[in-house]
Amino acid sequence: RADAAALAVEIGRERGLSRHDVNAWGPLLDYCAGNPLTLRVIAGQAVRQGLRTQAQIAAFIQALRDGEQHIVDVDSAQGRDRSLGASLDYGFRHAFRPDELPIIALLHLFQGTVDVDTLELMGRVGDYALPELQGKTIVQLTALLDRAAEAGLLTPLTHDASRLTGYYSIHPALPWYLRQLFDQSYPFHAAQRGSSAEAALRAWVEAMGEMGNYYHRQSSEGNRGAFVFLALEEANLLHARRSGRRHGWWQRVTYAMQGLNRLYEYQGRTAEWARLVAEIVPDYCTPDDDPIPGREEEYALVMGYRVRLAWQVERNLRRATAIQVKRVAWDRRRAAAALALPPDAPLDAAQRYLIRTLAISTGTLGQILKEQRSPECVAAYQEAIQYAQRIGDTTVESTTHFQLGNAYQDLPAIRDLDAAEAAYRSGLKLANPNDALASALNIRTIGTVYHKRFIDARARGESTDALRYAQATEQHYKLALALCPPTAVADLGLMYGTLGDLYRDVGRAEQAREAYEKSIQHDDLIGDHYRSGSNRVSLAVVYLRAAHRESTPAHRRDMLQRALAYAQAGLRDYKSYNGRSVDQEGNAHRLIEDIKKELGE
Repeated sequence: RADAAALAVEIGRERGLSRHDVNAWGPLLDYCAGNPLTLRVIAGQAVRQGLRTQAQIAAFIQALRDGEQHIVDVDSAQGRDRSLGASLDYGFRHAFRPDELPIIALLHLFQGTVDVDTLELMGRVGDYALPELQGKTIVQLTALLDRAAEAGLLTPLTHDASRLTGYYSIHPALPWYLRQLFDQSYPFHAAQRGSSAEAALRAWVEAMGEMGNYYHRQSSEGNRGAFVFLALEEANLLHARRSGRRHGWWQRVTYAMQGLNRLYEYQGRTAEWARLVAEIVPDYCTPDDDPIPGREEEYALVMGYRVRLAWQVERNLRRATAIQVKRVAWDRRRAAAALALPPDAPLDAAQRYLIRTLAISTGTLGQILKEQRSPECVAAYQEAIQYAQRIGDTTVESTTHFQLGNAYQDLPAIRDLDAAEAAYRSGLKLANPNDALASALNIRTIGTVYHKRFIDARARGESTDALRYAQATEQHYKLALALCPPTAVADLGLMYGTLGDLYRDVGRAEQAREAYEKSIQHDDLIGDHYRSGSNRVSLAVVYLRAAHRESTPAHRRDMLQRALAYAQAGLRDYKSYNGRSVDQEGNAHRLIEDIKKELGE
């Protein structure tokens, strides 16, 4: 980027700009990726449009990526050496046959990343299949894109030093030029021969929606490699979502959202996800949270998104329960006919889908009830397990067994550690052995059972059993951390937190501090202030206990001051929920007062 920055300064000087003005060109330099011809043309356009601030430049670059910004190539009369447009015209004429150009023009629809699967799928998306791609095979299209790469228009993508077959990045000079080629190949209205621009866009949105839904299923069923492709497709999925909303293609909006949901959840990007959901709620839900007529199929998905945000992000359990009860009732009505069939009656794909949706919906209600410490969650979990067994869905059944185990372990009214371990092991038996994250989470939960047994044995004064359970707990927690993928930020935060809890309980202050601090780092990355607050308060307790063991006054005071700082930080985290974590705030306040008394304040 250093050479590009130097050229940018030179261009700015030619245009009479100050260095301060040129400093706002960061997004522009990133977009041009060091290509001097692209930089000269794009920078010239920005200057002519009077763009000065970084925000203006960033919006301009996004419009370029979307193909919505027209570029005036003022050097077009000066030949290929000075004109980007002339250079591209020459390259396209010599690289592709006339019958291939309409396919190349479709690259305009992709947002930075091109994948051959989506291109091929555009030729067979039912009623919306694009004639220009019908009959084209993956092999034929890959050969065409490889030629585009050889011409320098695309770059094959790699992951972990291996090529991702069929995936390419688009050269930064291409989007605005491809828009011109697209407009020539796909007019606004359908020509006598060829498809219209809307038909091409519809085929692309249909295909991209199918890809988003496919990778959602793959990742949900334990294929963690799907997240690599979801990350590559993110900009495409966002563009498909925008286009679907603009044209009223409502089913494909939620298909694209399904892929984004899995990606953002995996990466812990809750704020971005919440914004996307808030934008589409009026598209599917009435003010009374009923479905908009004609959009009932997508309504249940959107309600599910809202429930998880209210429950896990806003910590508004009352709102989450109200939305979920409405969703379960809706899902139950839709699945009623399928459930009324004899137990051994075969089910078609649509019936299986409706029952699976009800199983997930009922299980989610169980989770929310469990969060409210209601024993009624057990009935919801058991009902969900029955639905999963009816359709042989081991993934949903496994997940629900673990949720049931959590209820038996965590709720005082029904606490039964043996039942909890049995539920966890039932879930582990059904889980996909190739899913490293699921295995890690499952092993961690079994570790929590041993952790509780350690606490119980210690309370009874059974030191031998307590030691054995503590060692088993540590083994399970460490194994879970070793298996957990490094990209699963939210889950790593949870696992480090539980390891910190163990070290806190056995009095290993330094190891507890290390584990809690790692957990807090992961929680802060994803904006989970509730959990980071819990970890900070737990760390305050660690330092308070360490202070009680100190015989040196200076060391004791140092430990107490650290405890106070962490307790106050935890309280700030809880307060960010505006009264929805009032119990936790109260506990933190009492801890702070206790520490202050010991400090003599």
